[in-house]
Amino acid sequence: MQLLAAMTSEEIAKRKNISKIEAFDIFMQSETAEMLFNDEFVLWWNGPVYLAEMYEKEMISKK
Repeated sequence: MQLLAAMTSEEIAKRKNISKIEAFDIFMQSETAEMLFNDEFVLWWNGPVYLAEMYEKEMISKK
């Protein structure tokens, strides 16, 4: 799951044009990341693009 979180952060960094470290920090503070590390949700079956889209939807819903 850690590798998937890192790969998702890279995808977010590309989309937002920010550093990978900054993307990792903001992703790890999200509900999406929390769900990724919760085995009940089985999000590790999905790829980083799916998780980045899920993260983006989460951020839109918080506005």
